[in-house]
Amino acid sequence: MKYDQRLLKILFVEDEDALRQPVAKMLRNAGFQVLEAASGCDATDLLHANGDQIDAVLLDVTIPGRSSQEVVAEAARVRPDLKVILTSAYSEETAVAGMRAALIRRFIRKPFRISDLVETLRQVLSS
Repeated sequence: MKYDQRLLKILFVEDEDALRQPVAKMLRNAGFQVLEAASGCDATDLLHANGDQIDAVLLDVTIPGRSSQEVVAEAARVRPDLKVILTSAYSEETAVAGMRAALIRRFIRKPFRISDLVETLRQVLSS
């Protein structure tokens, strides 16, 4: 499937400002539109307000407010075709335990290189 990356909107859910802000900026520099959420509550609010415009969610597994599992469940209700990429400093096995939702397409472990993240997003969004 061919897509125009400039039109793709990512919801980036990360509670650590020191990570979320620079990664969001780098994703914007790579051509993505980025909505930022610092908590699960912020993420679900943005999903309700912009769900039809969001193409993918980059979701930290450990977030305050609503849990990552609740965010994934809400994303499934708002947009059943939404693609979710989980991220964590924990191993994939630990991070995704109990998160076997159809929306989850990939896992990327922190710390990640921005080039790896961009490539992961491109692969997920083009599939």
